[in-house]
Amino acid sequence: MLELAQHAIDAVRGDRLVAQAASDAHFEQPLHVVAIGKAAAAMAAGVQRVLNKQIRRTLIITKRGHIGPWSKALRQAEIIQAGHPIPTRESLAAGERLLRWMEDAQRDARFLFLISGGASSLVEAPVQGIDLATLQRINQWLLASGLGIGQINRVRRTISRIKGGNLLRALRGRQAKVWLLSDVAADNPAVIGSGLLYPGDREPRQDVRFPDWLQDMLNGVPEQAGQQGVIPEHRVLANLTMACEAVVEHARVRGLPATLHDTGLDGDAEATGRELAAKLGSLPTGFHIWGGETTVRLPDE
Repeated sequence: MLELAQHAIDAVRGDRLVAQAASDAHFEQPLHVVAIGKAAAAMAAGVQRVLNKQIRRTLIITKRGHIGPWSKALRQAEIIQAGHPIPTRESLAAGERLLRWMEDAQRDARFLFLISGGASSLVEAPVQGIDLATLQRINQWLLASGLGIGQINRVRRTISRIKGGNLLRALRGRQAKVWLLSDVAADNPAVIGSGLLYPGDREPRQDVRFPDWLQDMLNGVPEQAGQQGVIPEHRVLANLTMACEAVVEHARVRGLPATLHDTGLDGDAEATGRELAAKLGSLPTGFHIWGGETTVRLPDE
């Protein structure tokens, strides 16, 4: 089981997939690389391996402790380590640095954004009136609410100056590509990392019941100006289905019976676990693979 799990992880490794994509892509100089997420260091190392001579600058924003094996390859990069899953002061510093970093790039700069899971928490520039303590309170409630990631990120986009496509303003019409490691259902680029360069629906769904303090806060957020500029090409390099299929493929190579079931699991984690346990009783012996993202609702205490 550990061998199969490792094979799944290897199938979606950021360094390998980004290096492969970079080998097949054409970029004009000067190239500015921005990597954001828990896999940011791996993804940046992959592109560095192939496009080293074309890269002018690299900015990496990742979770503390996730640089490790890539530190040698990224000695020339600027690295910010921030908080996940709750934003920290470093997350706000990362947001401001990202905006300044893009502002400092020349008018002929080309950008490559490498975005992976965790980006929503790791980099933030909240709208006026939302300080760090408020931002943390909002995220703590969201993560314990039982809401799906799409609904959570809708709220995050509402209170952000960079999410929901708002970072497009900082591009100022300059060329960019966005490569993604998807950690969300349907690989929606408006949900991955809260859609830094991909506008999505700004308003939280009306069927969500927020606590009064949060609803009042959302009602008080002023409407932001529309995004400016063309949405860059967004390309998904890896997703959950690839990882699940890799498990099945490797199992069958080893002569082990394996079946891939649903990769769209959602809903409450405990209820989903009970449903899967009940199904296993009627299934043949072998490896059975499901995937998805379930949710958790925590009690007040």
